[in-house]
Amino acid sequence: MEGSSSCSAVPTRTSGGPPALSSTQRCQRRWISLLVGIPLGELELVPTWPAHGYLLILALGIQVCGWLLISISLPRLPAAITSVVLTIQPVASVLLGIWILSEAPSSLQLVGVAFIIAGLLLVTVRIRSPRNRQSQLGSDPIRSDRPAG
Repeated sequence: MEGSSSCSAVPTRTSGGPPALSSTQRCQRRWISLLVGIPLGELELVPTWPAHGYLLILALGIQVCGWLLISISLPRLPAAITSVVLTIQPVASVLLGIWILSEAPSSLQLVGVAFIIAGLLLVTVRIRSPRNRQSQLGSDPIRSDRPAG
């Protein structure tokens, strides 16, 4: 069963998507959590209300409403703007985390931000050769309909 707590080796699939975690992988993660959580004294098997409240606010407020707004607005925008908005989203998350939460991003996060920005700049800024500039202006020195003279 999908929701059972038994540790069987039957892989599961999400509909139309990549394979989900298999039951074996979920079972391994449960045991690792137990083996690490018990010695550290950080394991709480009985959920508390504030924790569930924060998860509920996070799930409904940010994830569900945010993605509903994205899925409603993006089809109305041109494809170029849609792709830039979705590409910039992780960069905005890191920057907002620094600004609002005073987070210190890891070097890997900063490298990821740099790669995203560099990729966007690489795609949007075109370096034109002198030959292309002249052909766009209408005077191509290599091909000319006028006789030389």
